[in-house]
Amino acid sequence: MEHTYRIQPEDSVEEMLIKMSEGNPGAMRVLMDLAEISPIVDPQNLVGAFGPILNLDVVGLYGPNIWMLYKDVCGEDYYKVLVLLRSCQIGLISKAELIGLVKDESNGHGTPLSNERYEEIEVEVRKRLQYFAPLEENIAKNLTAMLKLDIAMMEEKEKKESNPDG
Repeated sequence: MEHTYRIQPEDSVEEMLIKMSEGNPGAMRVLMDLAEISPIVDPQNLVGAFGPILNLDVVGLYGPNIWMLYKDVCGEDYYKVLVLLRSCQIGLISKAELIGLVKDESNGHGTPLSNERYEEIEVEVRKRLQYFAPLEENIAKNLTAMLKLDIAMMEEKEKKESNPDG
């Protein structure tokens, strides 16, 4: 049975966050943090900062379940949350598997993903999405690229200044 999506095209960012968090402060914090870091971790996501929020709506995780995904399943690691959401989106894990991890009836909390299963999923996500990488890794790549560009621009400027006719 399909669920009804909560986010509508006419929703403001504030309305999206309220609908998705169901007023849960932990979920609200997770949503805002995911929106901030996801464009760096996953620059190929066409909807940028809204990608993880929309993915949560598609999966059907709201309010306290968002908090449990972050806290219980992913051990308070935003990168792991993004890996799981993206893996669900590209078909590596099913919505049912993700929901099952979050809504574990046996303990009333989310079930932490085993390290082996997580690593298997992360490797596959990174194979399929060339630029998907942990925050620190993508920041380092971006800084390196910017430094190379700065050096090239300085060398070009020096070349022009030393050879004004050239």
